[in-house]
Amino acid sequence: MIPKLNAKAMAQGDAETMATLKDAATQVGFFTVTDTALTAKRVQDVFDVYRAFFALPHAAKKVVDMSETGSNRGWGASGSEQVDPNANPDYKQFYDCGFALNAGEKHADKGVYAPNVWPDDPHFRDVILTYYADALQVSKDILDAVIRAVGAD
Repeated sequence: MIPKLNAKAMAQGDAETMATLKDAATQVGFFTVTDTALTAKRVQDVFDVYRAFFALPHAAKKVVDMSETGSNRGWGASGSEQVDPNANPDYKQFYDCGFALNAGEKHADKGVYAPNVWPDDPHFRDVILTYYADALQVSKDILDAVIRAVGAD
């Protein structure tokens, strides 16, 4: 069974929760987390801005089309990804953004740290960046709890 853990209990170091987390991290290999700082409203806001963006005409999205910009960040059209060359392409639209490093920083030249590409709508950028920052903090909090649970540095 995959354990279901409470983020607030992990942050507080609740003994039972931490014992379950240790078992999940060292034996089970998976766990789910509830009660994080990512509220339902925050997630809905992200879905709403993505839906609005994906509903735009193709010409409006083309400005940030990864196949046009040469970046690994931005919009990907339906059918633009195909993991298995012998299968159908993925029929989804997507928008990739991620952790970006400033020019001159170590590893900034690696594509995985490329600058994000944004559509002209500042609301889109603000909602996605705010969610990304919150999600990054949640992931750091979970990793910190795992480290404490297993007794690592």
